[in-house]
Amino acid sequence: MSADETSTEGFTFRPAEEMDGREGIVAIGRVGGWEVRAWWPPGEHGGPRDLHIVPAEDAQPRDLGRGITTGTLRSIPLARLAVKVRELGPSPYEPTWDADDPEMKPRPEDDRYLLGGALDVITEHVNADPNPGRRGRPDIFHVAVAHAYAGYAETGYPNPVQMLAEATGVGRRTASNWVVQARAAGMLTQATERQPGGALSDKAISLMEQMIKPKEGN
Repeated sequence: MSADETSTEGFTFRPAEEMDGREGIVAIGRVGGWEVRAWWPPGEHGGPRDLHIVPAEDAQPRDLGRGITTGTLRSIPLARLAVKVRELGPSPYEPTWDADDPEMKPRPEDDRYLLGGALDVITEHVNADPNPGRRGRPDIFHVAVAHAYAGYAETGYPNPVQMLAEATGVGRRTASNWVVQARAAGMLTQATERQPGGALSDKAISLMEQMIKPKEGN
């Protein structure tokens, strides 16, 4: 990827090594009077690992008078930036599960079922079967939804359903239904009343451990 090769929401993306010698991708953009730089290490598909917000060189005092507000933070399109970073790659976490082959396993060295992998699983199943109807979707799909949703909630995003929707390219209602179904399937614990969230259930964790376990004889 060359510098300024692509942009999203007014942000441009550059190899991090051009900026500070690190691996990964940096998104650079402007929100009001502030310059925003977000860094994703290789293979990270959730929120950025680093987020720097500093006054823009040409910012006016009136643009900075209130400091970095919650409105400033909400104006940073993190979900859409994460989607673009995922598209740009390269990532060591290529899709590792095949909807038609339940024997395929994530690599054992993937010691956690990364968000990027969960989003890949969701996308693969939706593309292969957009409307499953009464037959529903398999456990692997519900585990992926639960993992992605719980990950967004744990990271502190105020609307993890919207994050899930934007990251997978579906409407918010569809993403919300997925989360409801994941809870009904026993993959996601109940959240605190009137608060988004919930964690992976023991059932989901057990299934994930089985999925990353190397095949016998390997």
